[in-house]
Amino acid sequence: GFVRRDQYIEIDGTPSHLPTTYVYNYSFEMQYQLLSNMFFSVAYEGSAGHKLIRTIDMNRFTPGDSFNCKGCANNKDMVQEADVNGNPITPRLTGNPNFDRIFFPLPDVNSNYNSMIVHVGKAYKHGFQLDGNYRWSKSLDTSSFGRGAQQTDPSQQSLDYGPSDFDVRHQFVVFGLWDLPIFSGQHGFVGKALG
Repeated sequence: GFVRRDQYIEIDGTPSHLPTTYVYNYSFEMQYQLLSNMFFSVAYEGSAGHKLIRTIDMNRFTPGDSFNCKGCANNKDMVQEADVNGNPITPRLTGNPNFDRIFFPLPDVNSNYNSMIVHVGKAYKHGFQLDGNYRWSKSLDTSSFGRGAQQTDPSQQSLDYGPSDFDVRHQFVVFGLWDLPIFSGQHGFVGKALG
């Protein structure tokens, strides 16, 4: 497709054949009943994704585009004067000034997720139950989203391997459930609908 941006044209392409993306999910859980009305569980959950999609800007990647645009929306000088860390380099002509971005998907991203989940639940009298979950996890990848991700150097995606954009290391949730006693003894419509 073509998108007109000022005087520059954006191009979106795709390979004729993309491999199938796949994700392995695995888990293991152990439960232990501490008391007659209290239980404890520890679980492991993980996943591994392969051949996930990332999109590169080929007008920056091959041959590249400017890294040094500071607050300018249309820096099209096509001269790379600094590396990704802002260090000066010998200027070299890059990119094609007749085009804006040339997006192309690559199916070469791998991801992995590992977590430990601890759950404690206790049932009380009068239909009340209290539960607590704690999850300690880590999600790693080289590109968290298929399009729009800023990559340090698309030709060396190992430079971007690290926590996913959506990585949440710690999560703690406490919740309760109360089975209301009203209408519970009725067998008619009201008991079935509200009991």
